[in-house]
Amino acid sequence: MIEMKNIFPGNPRTRLAAFLIALSLLAAVAISSAANRANWVWAASHDISPGHLMASADLKKVKVNLFESGGKYFSTGEAVVGWYSARTIHDGELIPVSALSRKSSLVIMQSLPLRVGRSDMPIDLTPGEQVDLYALSPNTSQASFDPIVAFANATVESIDQKSKDLGGDIGVVVAIPKSSMIQVVTDIANAKVLLVRNGF
Repeated sequence: MIEMKNIFPGNPRTRLAAFLIALSLLAAVAISSAANRANWVWAASHDISPGHLMASADLKKVKVNLFESGGKYFSTGEAVVGWYSARTIHDGELIPVSALSRKSSLVIMQSLPLRVGRSDMPIDLTPGEQVDLYALSPNTSQASFDPIVAFANATVESIDQKSKDLGGDIGVVVAIPKSSMIQVVTDIANAKVLLVRNGF
């Protein structure tokens, strides 16, 4: 049997130094091997709203190690220009297969303009974020009016900065699926709208 002292000759400090060098070499080999297994995939170059028709300007290439999750994301070898976004995709997010659809009919969105009180929405809300729309009684003394969630996970398309700066109600436009629009408009017709930030 070969003794350890013959493999790592010298005093204990020398053997420790040799061991650390060997360990660092093994780590370098492991890192290099992992890098070689990395995948080139598509990521969003900016925030993308539901129903958006994908163009080359919406995409950027990133190299990541996805291990067993590679099949869940679009590789750069796959053409996604001309597809439609089925949900909000945030800036820098890897684009999953489930987030795009070939058929626009599945993700037809419409823009719903709202007037929201300054105290009824996060003051730092920005376009691209997702919110839940609550319908509240416009009269605080009307106890019989039960608050409802008119729509969950609506995407903020724009915020009227001028109305925001002037005070009073703020103009906000949110994206709502066409199939849900009538019901949402009915729910908020005689109500005060409360926007609650989603996605924490």
